[in-house]
Amino acid sequence: QSSQPANGKPGKMLKISVGGQFALQLRQLRQRILKTSPHYIRCLKPNDDMLHNRFDEAIVADQLRCGGMVEAMAIGRLGYPFRY
Repeated sequence: QSSQPANGKPGKMLKISVGGQFALQLRQLRQRILKTSPHYIRCLKPNDDMLHNRFDEAIVADQLRCGGMVEAMAIGRLGYPFRY
């Protein structure tokens, strides 16, 4: 639990609620993200049976198509800047 001085008076501490902690952490996270250039990784499901070493090309291609990655690659090949 975090606490902070209430109205700047020494000796008196104000407890921050869980919601207050969440809002503070979210605000700090957003400030940190705004200072950086984040990159995202897309996870693809290789097969419907959850088996290792099995790669179903149709399922992966469908996920890439639905996620807009095929269009992004086509735009990039044409030389246009693309930001997803």
